[in-house]
Amino acid sequence: MAKKLCLGAIVLLLISLVLPWHHVEMLGIKVTQGIFVGDETKPDAYLIIIGPLLLAALLGALVGRKRFGRGLGIGVFILALLSGLLIMMVQGGIAEKGGATSLGGYLGILALLLTMAAGLIGTVKPEKKA
Repeated sequence: MAKKLCLGAIVLLLISLVLPWHHVEMLGIKVTQGIFVGDETKPDAYLIIIGPLLLAALLGALVGRKRFGRGLGIGVFILALLSGLLIMMVQGGIAEKGGATSLGGYLGILALLLTMAAGLIGTVKPEKKA
């Protein structure tokens, strides 16, 4: 179950790469910001933000393919929590400027929640050794 959640999170993150994450209206001009799409593209900044989340989802999907144990669940949860804090900081900064989240941002948040759920499932109910 936890590996499938991590795979779903990877798919959502890949889709969110090509959708705008935020939109801000300044002086009557609407500016969309995204990773690879939008009026302002900032791949390096957003990839730093979602990097721990992508690493956590990849660890859960690839390493957890054999067995999603308690240690892997804790690691995935901690990396997802770190990424969640980074996303919350960016969301707060955008909200201060009067901006709002777009579809890519919502998909990134959903991927974060899926990865955190996978980490919790792996920690609480790890797979048994073969």
